[in-house]
Amino acid sequence: MAAKGFFTAMLERPEMEFLGLRGLLNQALRAGDRGTALRLTERAAALRPDTTWAVENLFELEAREGRWDAALETLAQAVKRRIIPRERARHHRGVILYELSLTALASGDRARGRNLAAQAQALTPDLAAPAAHHARVLLQEHRTGPAAKAIERAWRTIPHPDLAQIYGAIHDGAAPLDRLKSFERLAAQNPDARETHLAVAEAALDAQLWGEARRHLEQALNAPAPPFIARLPNPAPFAVPPAADESPSLAGPTPRLCLMMARLEEAEHGVGPGSREWLDRAVTAMPDPRYVCAVCGGDSLEWRVLCPHCGSFDTLAWRTPAWAAAANTVPILAKPPSAEERQLPAAHSASG
Repeated sequence: MAAKGFFTAMLERPEMEFLGLRGLLNQALRAGDRGTALRLTERAAALRPDTTWAVENLFELEAREGRWDAALETLAQAVKRRIIPRERARHHRGVILYELSLTALASGDRARGRNLAAQAQALTPDLAAPAAHHARVLLQEHRTGPAAKAIERAWRTIPHPDLAQIYGAIHDGAAPLDRLKSFERLAAQNPDARETHLAVAEAALDAQLWGEARRHLEQALNAPAPPFIARLPNPAPFAVPPAADESPSLAGPTPRLCLMMARLEEAEHGVGPGSREWLDRAVTAMPDPRYVCAVCGGDSLEWRVLCPHCGSFDTLAWRTPAWAAAANTVPILAKPPSAEERQLPAAHSASG
């Protein structure tokens, strides 16, 4: 309380007002009082609009409160004053336009919602959710050609299972072999990605082309998963997420890949040791990618504008969670051991 009184008294002196506002802001943030924090930050940014901490905190608070129009204006001023880098501002703008698209569609303005969805996808090429949203809007209007093109464009930079699912829905009425050909067109956009091999393998399984499915699943086994995200260990209240990942990725099976291998073994050879082995490996496999926050490290299966754990704006990226590195201590085999290999320890024990 004494500190609050001290900072409040500073507001009465013009030469100390800005420092007093910063002190009160830090107290409000620690107390979780976002309403007070926003009012203080608005005052600080108006007093010194070229100050980085004031403008960045103002933008973050406006975003957390869903004040999208105000956040866009703050973002534009931040770029103009060179407070926020242009590329980061471009990404933030795309995320905000995604939210505004949802609002427009909810109000019945489909034309505006579609236009904003297209802009959001263009501004955030590293995010699958805006692209998926754009494609869904087009698909709801039975514009299957543009919807497919939206997915194919996104696949070049962020191959993702949600995009593959929508792409499958676009070709839902096609025969299995025709669907496979469609997924091969999608694969051409990013032929070496793990998700590409998984998507084509899924289509090959549906078409009962076991050899083709196995070929892509084996390539997926050796393809790297999304990298670990660079996490800030002790972030400030509204820390800026890192511009790039710092940790390498791992290759090897994930639960989803193991289940697909089990499905293939069962379809081709029936229920037996091969399918059971892959089901067993699914339990201890490296986790599948998910959305990970660059500020708090929390993960989520769904992308959101705000981190569901810490509330940070535009910090979720499709990555392998960092804890996977510690969990992944068992050597990864390209293929499960044969039935004979699995019987060796027991046979040795019996002979002893």
